[in-house]
This record gives sequence, structure tokens and C-alpha cells, in this order.
Amino acid sequence: MIIYLYTKSFGDFGGGAKSSRTTFEYLKKENCVEQFSYVKDLKKNIKIKKPDVVLHHNREDLIKVFKVCKKFKIPLIVTVNGLWGCGKGTNIKKKYDECFKCSLNGIIRCSLESEENVLKKIKSVLESPLRYYIIKKRLKILNGVSGLIAIGQTLKKILEINGVKREIYISPQPIDDSFLIKPDILKKKNKKNKKKKILFNCSWDSTKGFILLLEAFNKLKRNDAELLIIGRKINVSEKEIRPYINDKIKFIEKVPLDIMKNYYYSSDIFVFPSLIFEPFGRSWAEAALAGLPIISFKGRGGASDYLNKENSYLIDVDADKLAEAMNKLLDDEKLRKKIGENARTYAKNNLAASVVVPRLIKIYREVIK
Repeated sequence: MIIYLYTKSFGDFGGGAKSSRTTFEYLKKENCVEQFSYVKDLKKNIKIKKPDVVLHHNREDLIKVFKVCKKFKIPLIVTVNGLWGCGKGTNIKKKYDECFKCSLNGIIRCSLESEENVLKKIKSVLESPLRYYIIKKRLKILNGVSGLIAIGQTLKKILEINGVKREIYISPQPIDDSFLIKPDILKKKNKKNKKKKILFNCSWDSTKGFILLLEAFNKLKRNDAELLIIGRKINVSEKEIRPYINDKIKFIEKVPLDIMKNYYYSSDIFVFPSLIFEPFGRSWAEAALAGLPIISFKGRGGASDYLNKENSYLIDVDADKLAEAMNKLLDDEKLRKKIGENARTYAKNNLAASVVVPRLIKIYREVIK
């Protein structure tokens, strides 16, 4: 099969970029695959050699790519990996209640609530009609493409609520099989006087549960555990996090993919406390392949779309319950090991790229028949 993959996000940083790269690497093992980031290049190559299918990832330029594929009669399969029907990309209201269908008034209201700077607030409100138009246009296009893949059950539900009436396939993002392999550097690690490590690998954003996690960790009141925060700072101020900072919390802003595996395998618990309705949330899946027990919130998409009480610790959205869950797993090594092993088994059979990509190819072939 000749496949053209279009995405502007392609690399080792960011969930969408890593997923596109992993998909590409595994597809090219048995197919002729080229990756494009500019519509002009895509169009030029279609004229030279028509592919069997164009895959579109990560929403940028979707409208333009759709027009090119329609003109040259090339099947277009879109993978939706974000909350495209929401002006903020979160599908939550101010107090983290669900808000699955957006409106122009809703975008204006959210602009007024979320922006503190007056000039940014005015700019955001003035841009609201354009943002709303693009949202509606993208959703309309999804009904006209050859194939549509959502990366989680919650995302599929949200797309349907927003007027996508066609068949929607569901597939997780593929995680490179190398996450199943423990790094050599850690195989002979010294466990003497080792503190238990709780790992968070996501944006430092209140909607990702960042502040709530800091609050919950401070409730533990124990000296045998530390919290490792990895990610990039978004939408949080020093003033917000200052009350929670102590010497048991460590911050690292950017970690390369290969080094990230060291952190997964040297940690004891992975926490995925996202408050938005996550389309997927790649970090919990990477942690699962590494055999980490995962704590996440029920009914928020992401981990809760795929995991269950046998291979994760799912709780209600609440700082006290999060603290209680962390305490429980820190104190119960047998439970940590059991949940972690179950998570690893599930991830190996359902999330590893060597399993996911062949299933994706099956979808592609079904669509272009």
C-alpha cells in the first residue's frame, strides 16, 4: 500500500507528534509511506504518484488537505486525536463539569472566564466567531471523509453529540514496543534507602489536574515518598503553586523520549489526574507498558476509556480521594505489583504499536475497498 501521512506534529515531544511518528515508523515496515507537513508538497507528490490513501493526523490544515484529496479523488482517513468540537479543547466548564457541545455564546463566555489579561480577553472574544466557524467546518468535513478514527470511546461520543453521523472507528494511539524493555542502566539499580516515587508526566496545567495533584500530595504527610513532575508549564502561575511546593517535589520541564523510559521504570506509581475529557493521554499508556500502577479519574476519557479496576486504580475526581489512593498504593507493595503487572499485560496486548498498527492497516484497507 502507498500511504501519505500528513501532519505538522511529528517528533519526540508532544502526544500527537509522538503518536504520528510511531505510526509512521511501524507502517513503513510493510508499506511505502511518506510524511508531509505542507499542503503544497502533498499536492505536488499526489500529482507525481497517487497514493492508495492519505492519512491526516493532528487537525492542522485539515480543510486544505480535504480539498486536495477531493480534487484528486484520493481516499482520506482522518484520525481525531483532540477535542475538536470545543473552543478551549477541554469539553469542561469552569468547575470541570462536562460541556460536550459548543456554541458561539459558549466560546465567548469561556473567553471571558479564562483570560485574566484585559487585552487578551478582548482579543479572544473578537476571535470567537472565527474559532466557531472553524470548529463547525472541521466537524462538517469529518462527515465527508472516506474514513474516521477516534482515539477513544469518550471522544467518539463527543463527536457524535457534535453532529458526526458517519461510522467512527476506535483505535488507541500506538506506543512503541521499546517501552516494554527495561533500560539497561536500571537493571542493577541500588534500592538502598530508596524513596518511593510518584510520577506525573503531562503539562503543568490546572485542567490536567496539576494543581489538584500538588494539593493531594501535600495531604500525604509522609517522608518516604517524593513526587516527580515532568512536563511543560502551561496556564499556571507561581502564585498558584507556591503554597504546595516543598523539597519532596521535583520539577523537570523537558525529557527526551529515550530518557523518559528511565523515569517510568524507576518510579513506583504513575498518576494521570486529568480533569478534561481526555481523547487518549499518551503518558499513562507509556507507563502501562512499563508496568507502573496507574491512578486516574473515572469517566474522564483517557485511561478510564481503556483500563479497569483490575489494571488501574480509578477514583472519583477529588483531591482527598487522590491522596487516599496514593497512600494505599504506597503502603501496599503487593497491590502495586499486581496492578502494574496487569496494566503491562493489557498494554502489551492492546496498546503496543506492533499490535495497534496492524489493526490500523486493517481499517485502512476496509475503508479504501
